[in-house]
Amino acid sequence: MYQNERREGGRAPKTINGEVSVLRQLLKHAKLWYRFDDEYKPIPNTKPPVGRALTSEEQARLFEVAKAEPRWLFAYTAAVLAFYCGMRACEIKGLKWKDVNWDSSLIDIKRSKTPAGWRSPSLNSICKDALSELYSKSAPLGFAEDEHFIFPRHGRDKNLDPTRPMTSWRTAWRKALEKANLKGVRFHDGRHTAITTLAEKGIADWVIQAQVGHVAPQMMKTYSHIRRQALRDAGDALEPDKIDESLPLNETRLIG
Repeated sequence: MYQNERREGGRAPKTINGEVSVLRQLLKHAKLWYRFDDEYKPIPNTKPPVGRALTSEEQARLFEVAKAEPRWLFAYTAAVLAFYCGMRACEIKGLKWKDVNWDSSLIDIKRSKTPAGWRSPSLNSICKDALSELYSKSAPLGFAEDEHFIFPRHGRDKNLDPTRPMTSWRTAWRKALEKANLKGVRFHDGRHTAITTLAEKGIADWVIQAQVGHVAPQMMKTYSHIRRQALRDAGDALEPDKIDESLPLNETRLIG
């Protein structure tokens, strides 16, 4: 009955399944779930995955705007890790300074949706530069100890607490999008953009997943199609130029 009422209220199957999953965990802990186990079935999610990959021009516009506003530093750094390292929001929020390996250009992700997301992806120069800038601003405040969260919680009084993780950078993110004239872009689209970029460049599935963590099989098929089209374009680009055979031999010319 709960599932039907939520669906009639316009909630998506994924949302409803997530809500019931939380309830199931609570009831299991109380040893009461057995009463409902035989009757419960998750709602099939037939809705195709939604995602938008930003173009290079859109990314440049977004990050130029976000970086220019000092008060958006946390949102800017978080977006860099999403777009250029492929991290999820929950993974970014769970980062501590001890997780950054500056010498090896790696970052240890130990908090994700599932253990399948635990990994040590590579940090490129833009990610290291963004983290370095944030570190340089955090250290003088005493917020850069190993056990401190990189993205500290903001209290209602605007004080930072580095011993607790940030809950959201939504306000700064939305303002940056508005100023960059980008509508309908979710923060998660940063990760989608990163995976799309890797697929377009022909990176193998196992390498993509080592960098960004687990990707649902249905989504991986989407990225495989993107990669296949990119490889077709590469194959076409490598095709030799054709010779115009209608001209005399000493006047032959290449057709680009």
